[in-house]
Amino acid sequence: MTKVLICCPTYNGWYRVDWLLKSILLRCSDNDRKILKEESKIVICDDSGKDEHRNKVRDVVYKWKNDLPVELIINEKNLGVAGSWNRLTKSYDSQHIILINDDVIVSKDWLYNLVYFLDNNPNAGGVGQYCFVINEEDVPSLLSSPDVTVSPRHPFTRIKTNESDTVFSQAALPERCMAAVGNFFGFRRDMYNMVGGFDNNYFAFYDESDFGTAIASHGYPSYVLQCPKNYHVWSATFGHAPEINPGIVMTNSKNYYTKKWEGHCEITHKRYMEKIPFQKVKWICRGEEHEALVKGMYGF
Repeated sequence: MTKVLICCPTYNGWYRVDWLLKSILLRCSDNDRKILKEESKIVICDDSGKDEHRNKVRDVVYKWKNDLPVELIINEKNLGVAGSWNRLTKSYDSQHIILINDDVIVSKDWLYNLVYFLDNNPNAGGVGQYCFVINEEDVPSLLSSPDVTVSPRHPFTRIKTNESDTVFSQAALPERCMAAVGNFFGFRRDMYNMVGGFDNNYFAFYDESDFGTAIASHGYPSYVLQCPKNYHVWSATFGHAPEINPGIVMTNSKNYYTKKWEGHCEITHKRYMEKIPFQKVKWICRGEEHEALVKGMYGF
């Protein structure tokens, strides 16, 4: 059985898959490399994009196949995010699953820190990893060297901010939450099996919220790691795919989520999160192990 299954759906984003795979190899720490070499598989899922894209994503996977344990699966029809996540998760038996968007650029120890958290916190559900928002124009610099950083941008104005990859108080204490951010998160397979996977009624948006809520309803909070800081090209897929009508899709998903869980995220937080006792968690930051009691936002 593969220990870590790294899953990436893509829709007409062959060049973003190339960015992601290059960053995984370029920004690989010794700890990451060992897990990639001995314990991991990377599976890319082409969600029935254009023929031109399909041919190019094949070329990208073939390009990196000698350096990374990567392979490609192709959906015969467009399944959307939740459907692709389910297919990816079921593509191999594994202990852990990491879902990562094709528009993420990773930093050193991203994989090691996630796997350490999943290995050492059986009372946790999902775990995400913090990402700075960037534009596509920032990507070439990040892929020029493993140690290059760029100034993050405000997610809506896209103006560069003064944030930096610093160590916060308490060694960058993880954030306790109901659902990890959907562009980059992991979980143990037992969590996936417990809730029956992702709800295929979500074509996109709120799918990770639904998954996290289902896990929280069983008593398992999720967390977001603050270290290391990675990079995310905000809304890259939907920004280049107006045919998906993302605004309508988001509204439909929100309405479905609200009806299913009898309330929006904030209400769901109170209903489930306040019932889960605060827990000590273990994590890695800057190569050092830490353990502390973590409380969440709003006292949950």
